[in-house]
Amino acid sequence: MLKRLLCITLIGVSISTGSILAQQKSIGDRIHSKDFDTRFDAVLELTGKKDAVGILTDVLNHDTSSSIRALAATELGKSESPDAVSPLLAALNSASNKKDVFLRRTIVYALGSFQDPSVVTDLIAILRDKEPMIRSAAVDSLDKIADRRSVTALIQSLRDNNSFVRARAAIALGSIKDSQAVTPLVSALSGDESGDVRREAARSLGKIGGAEAQSALTAALLDKDMLVRQYSAEALRAGKP
Repeated sequence: MLKRLLCITLIGVSISTGSILAQQKSIGDRIHSKDFDTRFDAVLELTGKKDAVGILTDVLNHDTSSSIRALAATELGKSESPDAVSPLLAALNSASNKKDVFLRRTIVYALGSFQDPSVVTDLIAILRDKEPMIRSAAVDSLDKIADRRSVTALIQSLRDNNSFVRARAAIALGSIKDSQAVTPLVSALSGDESGDVRREAARSLGKIGGAEAQSALTAALLDKDMLVRQYSAEALRAGKP
């Protein structure tokens, strides 16, 4: 009886191992299929698998579809594996040469998942990119990482020529809550031509707090934009003890 149970157990282990190998082979085959949907679904199956970095990197570097390569970049970001950082940065440089804005933006967003000094440095450099959607993605990723080394660069982004980038920079500075951002945010609240930027500056000043912020928020209660007045009032109420 004992021999029979042992035999059954070994057979079960063998079948289980064989099934895993078959599944891996199946994904590997589908990753290289000529059919777009087949490849797309295969990449999705790798979600959350820490040992999938190698396969996803191969897709990111070699798939013929920008959409599938972008999906692979997203999945690499979700993995949060340190091994994914170098492939993402390399792919970002490659995509820059090909002027693929969609793929580059996706990679920049994916990089926001890593607390890596080299990532912060690269994202700060990307704040000077000529494409506003790439710059805004870099701001959002720096916001997610929340590293104080990015504060100076984000303050500079408050003067970006694109109002969306400026608004995202104001949000990021409010998340990081560094006091050196107060004066630049006050300037944005009182002088930026975009209502969106002034609104986000008000919110962020409320999060950071302090006498200078309170004074600027009080003055903003007379802003011509109704939402700026509303956000300023909310920020003032939130800052009261």
